[in-house]
Amino acid sequence: MTPYLFDETHYFNATPDAIESGPGAFGHFITIGAAEFQDPHPLFDTRWYLAAYPDVAAAGINPLLHFIDHGDLEGRNPHPLFDANWYRQRYGLPRQTSAIRHFLAHGRVNDPHPLFDTAFYLERYGDHFAPDEIPLVHYNLEGGYRGWSPHPSFDGAAYLKTYADIARACINPLAHYVVTGRAEGRKSVPVEDKSPD
Repeated sequence: MTPYLFDETHYFNATPDAIESGPGAFGHFITIGAAEFQDPHPLFDTRWYLAAYPDVAAAGINPLLHFIDHGDLEGRNPHPLFDANWYRQRYGLPRQTSAIRHFLAHGRVNDPHPLFDTAFYLERYGDHFAPDEIPLVHYNLEGGYRGWSPHPSFDGAAYLKTYADIARACINPLAHYVVTGRAEGRKSVPVEDKSPD
């Protein structure tokens, strides 16, 4: 059975050589893709997970399988823009409930992170993507790289303009800010108006 954080279409789009391999998309990820830091789903960042949880990297465990088997209910985050413990607290979920599974079912309404406002993102950009697409997924795949703003207090375009190194490297601005930018002393600025960029 394919895990809930494996999206075959996403994986084939991001890893075209997986189409030609014998084991199929999930088999390719298990045998090759994880070692190449391929992401099995827009809400699972393989490289980040291994960096954030060095015990998983040191044990040589496939990061997705670790998350599915242990990390999810331990409160580990699958992506820097999904804060499982914050999400559980905000939506009153018991500890034994998978926060990411709950979010996958309610991601058009619920906020995944204190700096991602789903309603704000939908209001500004909702007419630019499919009505059933989870806004955070859209932001991770496209909106962030366009400089779209995920929250009233974080202007994505201003961040990319201010920090041209992040724009040149094609790094998602909010993910950068959350993972390293804030600690480096980089600043976020509020969105000046409510109209779409």
